[in-house]
Amino acid sequence: MNTLGVVYTRLGRHENALNLLIQAADLKPADPEVIFNLAASMQFMGRHDDARKNYERVTQLQPDNARGYWALSELEKVDVSDRHERSMRALAQRPGLSDRDELYLAHALFRIDESRGEYSAALTRLRAAKNRRRKSLRYEFDQDAALFNAVIESFMTVQPTKDEHAPRVPLRTPLFVVGLPRTGTTLVEQILTAHSKVASLGELQDLPTAVKRLSGDTGSKVISPKIIESTARGAIPLERVYLDSIAPRLKNVPPEASYFIDKTPLNVFMLGYVMRFMPRAKVILLRRDPMDAVLSNYRQLFSADYSYYNYSYDLEDTASYVAAFETLVEHWKAVLGDRMLAIDYEQIVGEPESLSRAMIDYLGLDWEPSCLRFFENKRAVATPSASQVRTPVYSSAVGRWRKYGSILEPAKRKLAELGITRSAS
Repeated sequence: MNTLGVVYTRLGRHENALNLLIQAADLKPADPEVIFNLAASMQFMGRHDDARKNYERVTQLQPDNARGYWALSELEKVDVSDRHERSMRALAQRPGLSDRDELYLAHALFRIDESRGEYSAALTRLRAAKNRRRKSLRYEFDQDAALFNAVIESFMTVQPTKDEHAPRVPLRTPLFVVGLPRTGTTLVEQILTAHSKVASLGELQDLPTAVKRLSGDTGSKVISPKIIESTARGAIPLERVYLDSIAPRLKNVPPEASYFIDKTPLNVFMLGYVMRFMPRAKVILLRRDPMDAVLSNYRQLFSADYSYYNYSYDLEDTASYVAAFETLVEHWKAVLGDRMLAIDYEQIVGEPESLSRAMIDYLGLDWEPSCLRFFENKRAVATPSASQVRTPVYSSAVGRWRKYGSILEPAKRKLAELGITRSAS
C-alpha cells in the first residue's frame, strides 16, 4: 500500500494516494517511511495540520531523521517555527552525517536564521552543505548551457505543422504554464484552476518523454541536446503521442473544463515543439527579477535525485542558469510573439486582479471572481509552493535578495558578466 501510494503520488492521483497511505499507516504506525509519505500526501492535499502532526511523529519515531525536520520547515514557510531548533543543531554537529542529511538540516536551519534576519549566517551554512553535495555530482554548468543553446539554435523559427493523425478538435485545449522553478508557476496554476473552465493535470513528464520516444534515443536523459537536434526539424506526430499518453488523466478532468494545465516549469525547453506541433495550445511563461530568481532557486532544496536541478548547489551556477533562462525567454518572445503570454511574477504580486484578468482574456474565457480567491482552491498541490498558495498573495518575496547584501555579490557579478542587468541593480 505504501509503494502504491507513492506511485499514485508520482502520477498526480493524490486522493488515491492518500487513501492507500492512510491504510498503510494503520498497518505500520511505527514505520517512519510510511508516516512520512502519509504526511507528504496530506500536505499536497492541503491538510496542513494533519501533515504537521505526522511529520512530528516521524521525528519522534526517529529523532535523527533529518528529512523529517526539513519537511516541517517546508510546511512552515509562511510561519517559521523554531521548536525543533535545538534538536536540529545537535544533529547537524553529529560526526559522520551524510551529505544528504547535512543538506536537509542546512535548509531547515536556514529558514530559522533567515526569519531572524541573520542572513549572512543563514547563507553561509547553506553554502557549506551545498558545496559538499555539489562535489559528489561532477556537475559543470556547461552541461546545461549545451541544452539551452541546442533549443535556441533548433528553433530559430517556429511554423505550425499539422499532424494528420491528431484529433481535429480535441475535447480540451492544453495550456502549458512554464518558467524557472520558484517564479510563480504554481501561483498562476492556482489562479487559473479557480476558474470553472480550467483544470490541471499537475506537473507531467509526458511532453519531454514523448519527444524522447519519438527521437529513438535510449540514453538516461529525458531532455538532451542530442534529442533536441534529432527531432526539432522533422515532422513528428507529437500531439497524438502526447494526448495518448495523458488520456487516462484526462478522464478525471471535469466535463465543463475547456482547458487542462500541464504545469511543468522545465517545459520551457519544449515550447518550440508545442507551437510547431500543437497549434491550438496556449502557453503562459513566467519570469522573475533575476537576482530574486537566483536566491529563490538556491535557497530551495529540490529533488536530490533529479539531475536537472544540479545547478542549484552553487550560487554562480544558479546565476548562470538564470542568465541562460533570461536569454531563452527573449528568444521565445521574439519567435512566438503573441502566441505566448509572458508575465512577471512581480506583476502578479503587485496587480493580482489585472494580471489574472489578462490571463483569462488570453484564454478567451469570461471573467470569474473566484480567480481572486485562488487560496480557497482545494486541489492538491505537490510542489515546494504547496503552503504559500494556500494563502492570499503576499509581496515579501519581492526584492528579498537585497537583504543579503555582499554575500550575494558573486551571483550579481556573474549575471552582469553574462549581460543580465534587468532589475538586478
